Amino acid sequence: MNLINNAVDAMADAPRKQIEISLEVGPRLSVAVRDTGPGIAEPDRIFDPFYSTKAVGSSEGMGLGLSISYGLVQSFGGNIRGTNAPDGGAVFTVELDYWKEDKVA
Repeated sequence: MNLINNAVDAMADAPRKQIEISLEVGPRLSVAVRDTGPGIAEPDRIFDPFYSTKAVGSSEGMGLGLSISYGLVQSFGGNIRGTNAPDGGAVFTVELDYWKEDKVA
């Protein structure tokens, strides 16, 4: 949900507002959230705690959302990454292993 909320915020001033969510079934489940906002200015910093593109003093968050998302995804053995789309906007991808029910003897 955090990725969708961030995409909405990023597109506030964009002339075209569109979010695409895609699922890819492969060795791992991959979920991608893409927006038509301005993209990621500092891709190497986006998961750092307290990193934010919001104005200083803004009441719109503290820059912890992506850092928390990163920690949660990692705790489940997954991976999360953010990149700029070739034709503009940002793409965040979450990869997770499939859930396997433990067999009880």
